[in-house]
Amino acid sequence: MEAISDRLFNENANTIESGNDDPSLLTIILDLSMKGWYNIKEMISIQDITKSLLVFLNGHLSLNNSNQVAFLVSSTMGSKFLYPDLTMVGNPNVSEHSEHFPDMYRSFKMVDQSVLQRLNEMLTTSSSTSMKSRVLIVSANDDDDLRYIPLMNCIFAAQKMKVSIDVAKLGHNNSSYLQQASDATKGVYLHIEDPKGIIQVLSTAFFIEPNLRPYIILPTNSNVNYRASCFITGKSVDLGYVCSVCLCIMSQLPQSGKCPACDSEFDKKIIQDLNREPQVISKKKRKLENGSSTK
Repeated sequence: MEAISDRLFNENANTIESGNDDPSLLTIILDLSMKGWYNIKEMISIQDITKSLLVFLNGHLSLNNSNQVAFLVSSTMGSKFLYPDLTMVGNPNVSEHSEHFPDMYRSFKMVDQSVLQRLNEMLTTSSSTSMKSRVLIVSANDDDDLRYIPLMNCIFAAQKMKVSIDVAKLGHNNSSYLQQASDATKGVYLHIEDPKGIIQVLSTAFFIEPNLRPYIILPTNSNVNYRASCFITGKSVDLGYVCSVCLCIMSQLPQSGKCPACDSEFDKKIIQDLNREPQVISKKKRKLENGSSTK
């Protein structure tokens, strides 16, 4: 057994060492659904959760000086970046340098600006180090009111970009759609019943980089409910109808005879057959050789 474990470690040693030095981007999305946070107000507040998340972000930055972080909040009013400040992103340092020295001699200023600008262009256009990204969603919403199709689009985009979606679910109930997002992107989903100890959970289960997760047994849930959501009612569907054009899932047939997602018109004959009530067909009588019939 020791020989097998040593061989496995030696084979993967180079992969682990090379992956440790790669910078990574950690993005936190905090769900501000007021109903969910109101239900757990006796346990913890949004301010306390935010303080724990800031400690988590600082820990991520301390692992590598090239690591980056982002912080977003999502609510019924939309989403907003808390960090970084989008008004400052993309602005060259040249303008800031010029504002600091407004009385600089014109020739000196032109040389200074030209050198700094060309240097900035070379740094931004040169082959940069690949940065791996992952997303952490913190939600206390107990209602599965997420829009299924936009969420699936996010899952497909994350899979294509190889971005793991981790979920720290607070509150009393699990979220089946967030479970799907985490499982499909090889992320970690945890239902935290006691949010007062969330800093311990963040610093252990969610602190592991995605490139190291294949070598570690993660405390995630493997029993994922992959039921889809009805586009019309927004509820989970066990048995429903699927549009052959856009794969929209419906628990009932639309009265308009058109797909509510792509507006494709369904075949009227098929709609009539589906709307037809079931009929009881009487069993035919079997004739005997003597000409009499049996029931």
